[in-house]
Amino acid sequence: MAVDFPASSLDMITAPQFCAAQAPASRTTADLSEASGLSESASLCANRIDEMPFMKLNSLFHLRHPVETAAVVFIDGDAATGAGAQLRQR
Repeated sequence: MAVDFPASSLDMITAPQFCAAQAPASRTTADLSEASGLSESASLCANRIDEMPFMKLNSLFHLRHPVETAAVVFIDGDAATGAGAQLRQR
C-alpha cells in the first residue's frame, strides 16, 4: 500500500537534527514512541547515528510528525551554520 507523505516529510533529516528537535518540542523518547505508535527502540534509532537514520521512510515520518506538530521546523542550514531544528515563528 502506498503512503502519501506531506512534501515536508520527504526531506531527509539527520539524527543530530532529530535530537535537536526533541528539546524545543518537549518530547522525550517515550513521548515520541507513544505519539508515533512505534517502539522506543525505533525512537532511539533516530537519535543514534550521525547521518540519516537507517529506518523506513514511513517510520521516520511517524517519528517526525509529532515533533513538527509541536511547532518545530527542521532546517537545512549551510556550511557555516549546519543543519538543525528551531521553533516555528508564529
